Amino acid sequence: MDGYERRKDKKIMQIFSASHELVMKHGFDKVRVDEIAKKARVSPATIYNYFGTKEQLYQQMLNNWIDSRLKDYERIINSEIPFNEKIREIITLEAKNINLLTNLNQDQSGSVLFFLNNIEEKFESFFLKLIQLGKSDGYIAHHYSEQILKRYFKLFFQEISDYINTKNNNSEVLEQLLQLFFYGLSSLPNR
Repeated sequence: MDGYERRKDKKIMQIFSASHELVMKHGFDKVRVDEIAKKARVSPATIYNYFGTKEQLYQQMLNNWIDSRLKDYERIINSEIPFNEKIREIITLEAKNINLLTNLNQDQSGSVLFFLNNIEEKFESFFLKLIQLGKSDGYIAHHYSEQILKRYFKLFFQEISDYINTKNNNSEVLEQLLQLFFYGLSSLPNR
């Protein structure tokens, strides 16, 4: 990567960081491109050149944010800790991330849900890796087919989308959804 590309990537990350911070604080509709530019220390023209519109910047910012969350999850599943601890860490992170998306969706009319529909495949891929690891470690029964596990994931993803769409901030409901998804009906989440 040459110097120009490195500078461009650095500017893009500054823009993502500034837009994420401002949108989380004030909501998408209340943040202007010139405010993002000022906070990112770039010109508004740079933002329009890189992203086209504020909406496209928002979508790419969310994509970048999700990719970084998936890297966090990948680090957890590739760590040396036992599988049950991996699940506990993933549940904790997932609860934070879902709450963040729920809060983000408060000000937007469906843009977060549109985004979620477009990234389901990324999460499905991660989920299938997690399942394979759980099977190899003896925590997940081997008889479940990949087709059934994908359907299970889609049910969960739809329920989380509904949770975000209803702008529900009930942490107990979210915790129970996550527990049910990752542990099933078993009463042994500490296995």
